[in-house]
Parts: sequence; structure tokens; C-alpha cells
Amino acid sequence: TGIAVPLNIEGTIDLMTRTQTGMNHIVFISDDRMGSAMARAQLKRVMIEKYRGITVEYFSPSKTSTNQLLDRLGEYDNKTGILFYTWYSDGIGAEELYMSNNIYKILSGFTNAPVFSLMDCGMEEGYIAGGNFNDLKSQGEAVIGILKQVLKGKEPRTIPVKTLNNQRNHLNYKALSTCHINN
Repeated sequence: TGIAVPLNIEGTIDLMTRTQTGMNHIVFISDDRMGSAMARAQLKRVMIEKYRGITVEYFSPSKTSTNQLLDRLGEYDNKTGILFYTWYSDGIGAEELYMSNNIYKILSGFTNAPVFSLMDCGMEEGYIAGGNFNDLKSQGEAVIGILKQVLKGKEPRTIPVKTLNNQRNHLNYKALSTCHINN
């Protein structure tokens, strides 16, 4: 059993283009794990099929240190959309200054461009400007539903994987206004 939470890259790019009038560049931040490789492939496909006029720049810890990433983010304006997925580095050297699983919390402090995400992380706190995803509440409710079945005696292997496909747009207007986006 388990929960599958598909990414909605196309929905997030659509939200970004509608929110950031004139956006012509995307910075995609992801790490080197399998899920990130799959997300990069999906993003490339979506960009070719629907958004040919927007360029994409890819950052990952194997090619860019966290410090270099943060330095580069300061170079972008609100015509660039920053799309965060994951950032896990092994913490060697200066990289230990940042907890890689919490890097999303500091990205917006280094850029004038809004930071969007493919998952619900930091929306309520204002770290992320928006995205199209399943919120954490719906994910938690799905987990609780499975746990209740297990507690009633059902064998976990007999419970089918539940796929959550109720992604929706999320925006944090405070985060957007700090980037001077008032749509």
C-alpha cells in the first residue's frame, strides 16, 4: 500500500505564466535523485510541447554548490520564474551551512523573482509563492485513511496504492508582492 502524489509540472508552469506576465525564463532547482531526473524529463517535454518561447536553466548539487546557487538567484528579476523541486546535497565542506532538506526556506531571500514549487512546502510561511499540487492536508488525510484500515485489521499488502490527483493552484500573495507581482 501507499500514497502516490504525481507532480503537475504543466499546471505549475501554467500558473507561473499567468502570474508572471512576460515571464521568459525558468530556473529549475532539483537534486540528482531519480525523482528529480523524472521531473526534469517531464519539464523538458512540457516546455517543448507548450512553452517553446521560455528558456529553462537547470541547477543541481552535482553541478552547482548551494552557495553558488544562492549567489546566482540574486541575478534574476521577476521575468524569471524559479521552480523548486528538491535539493539534497551530501553536506561536504561549506555545504554544511544549509540543511539541504530545508533549502526552500531561504531561496526567496536571495532573489527578486518569485519561487514556485511542485509540492506543498513553505506556502503558509511565505517561503514559496505558489504552485499546482496536492496540499499536505489532503496527503495526510489519505495516509490516515490507510492507517485506519490497517488498525481495523486489514493487511497492508491488500490495500491498493492511493493516487492523489486533486492538484490545484496555490498562491501566497504576500510572497508574490515582495517580488512586485500584483496580478
